[in-house]
Amino acid sequence: MAPSIIKPVIISGLAAGIWAWLRRKPPILVVAHRVVDASTGKGLSGVVVTAVRINTEDAFSSVTTNALGGYTLGPIPEEEFGLRVDGSAIGYESGWVQGSPTGAAHVVPTWGEANSWGPNPPAVTRVKKAA
Repeated sequence: MAPSIIKPVIISGLAAGIWAWLRRKPPILVVAHRVVDASTGKGLSGVVVTAVRINTEDAFSSVTTNALGGYTLGPIPEEEFGLRVDGSAIGYESGWVQGSPTGAAHVVPTWGEANSWGPNPPAVTRVKKAA
C-alpha cells in the first residue's frame, strides 16, 4: 500500500492561530542576577529593577533586590527589552543599564546611552552612591 499525503485542515482560521501561538518564543525569565555597590562589590538590598518595552518604556516587570542584591525578573514577553534601576530609596543612582566588555554592567542616565537586552542580560550591575 502506497503512503498517502496528509493535508492540514483549516477550520475558520483556527489552525493558523494555534500554529502562531505554538511558534511564539517563550517569555524570558531573568534569574540569578545581582545589583552591587560599584566600589565594594557588595550586594545592595532595596534597588528597584524594571524591564521595559524599548519603544514605549512601558514596564513589563519590576522587582526589588533582596538582601544580597539578587533579583528574579519576569516573565518578559519580548525578545528584547531595556533594564532600568532605581537606587534612590537607599541613596544610590538611578538610570538605565549599560553593558561592558567585562560582562558587568553599570548605570547611565539616559536610554540613548544604554543597551537593550535579550535572554542574557548582565549577571551583575554596578551602581554608585548618589552624588
